[in-house]
Amino acid sequence: MSFKQIAARLMQIMISILGVSIITFGLIYLSPGDPAELYLLVGGTKPSKELVEQTRIDMGLDKPYVEQYVNWLGKAIKGDLGISYASKLPVTEVLVSNMKSTIQLATSSLILMLLISVPLGILCAVHKSRLTDLIIRGISFLGISMPNFWIGLVLLYVFGLKLGWLPIADSGAGIRKMILPCITLAFSMASKYTRQIRALMLEELKQDYVIVNRARGLKEGTILWRHILPNAFFPLIILVGLSFGSLLGGTAVVEIIFSWPGLGKMAVTAINNRNYPMVQGYVLFISLTYMIINLLVDIINMNLDPRLRKR
Repeated sequence: MSFKQIAARLMQIMISILGVSIITFGLIYLSPGDPAELYLLVGGTKPSKELVEQTRIDMGLDKPYVEQYVNWLGKAIKGDLGISYASKLPVTEVLVSNMKSTIQLATSSLILMLLISVPLGILCAVHKSRLTDLIIRGISFLGISMPNFWIGLVLLYVFGLKLGWLPIADSGAGIRKMILPCITLAFSMASKYTRQIRALMLEELKQDYVIVNRARGLKEGTILWRHILPNAFFPLIILVGLSFGSLLGGTAVVEIIFSWPGLGKMAVTAINNRNYPMVQGYVLFISLTYMIINLLVDIINMNLDPRLRKR
């Protein structure tokens, strides 16, 4: 990817983030409740009218909407997303501290998913329409059909409650506590990726270079590992990158079920408590992270695949 293309993508990201910030700030502005009163109530203080009014002035809430937004955006550009009503800590600090646990969970789930789906996808493609292929496709169909929260609850019931092998509810984010949420996320993703890898492999098996290599007398294993797999995995890099971005902001249900201290659980708690600065910061942070990850994936894929550089 050339410098010009990267600059264009960065400009698109900035415009998109600006749009996200306008929508998010507008929705929070229209939300019920007085943020100044909520700020004081969450702090355990029963506010008087004078105190609420003074806090509104201190927070800049007495100013027009546009002026409030411009002030908030100016601070956000400098990394200041406000103060959390609940913890009284900077929003950025809370986001970073929770993101560590989410990255651990997302990375572990992706690794486990690849360990499961890549061999199974190859196996399905090599044994197309045979018993092995039908069994794996049947299991993957079940995995795609079952929602994450249901799989998580079943795993909790069996391995946490009945067998007692793993903790059901525990504070912190240790390795033992990460096993069940990791399996929950990896199971449904592996089902989807197994089918995608199978489709990619079957598409490559039809290509002319495979027929030529067979005509040259190369062994099937050599054709598979040296020629088919590298070509089939280029699209997979994009999918994995997109999945990682989705996991950073899309694991809320699983994090709540397993009491995992990540970004998703934090966001749901902030919404329930009407912790508006945290909600604003979360949406902006996740949007920016997702777009940057997509850009990095595109750069990596274009550098690895010479066919894309010629377009």
